[in-house]
Amino acid sequence: MSQSIFKQFWAFGRCIALGFALFLASVFSTWSWIENPGGIFRDSASTNWRFVYDTATSWFIPTFLYTLVLASLLHLLVGRLHSLFNGNKDC
Repeated sequence: MSQSIFKQFWAFGRCIALGFALFLASVFSTWSWIENPGGIFRDSASTNWRFVYDTATSWFIPTFLYTLVLASLLHLLVGRLHSLFNGNKDC
């Protein structure tokens, strides 16, 4: 009864979106922390984790949502094209 993740477009899209969004949020949060524009991320004493968190969530949420929709739709499209060209009706 369990299906492969490649058969479930919503699960495939969710996994791709989660990985991509985590990657981008990590990269841009780290980049912002290193560049430290205006000294808002850190000073000589400590790191302002609230700004780091805000930056991470501002990258994660929209990236996750857009990638979820895009990856799911592309997965459906590729599956349909594959079944169309191979004559397979179960996809």
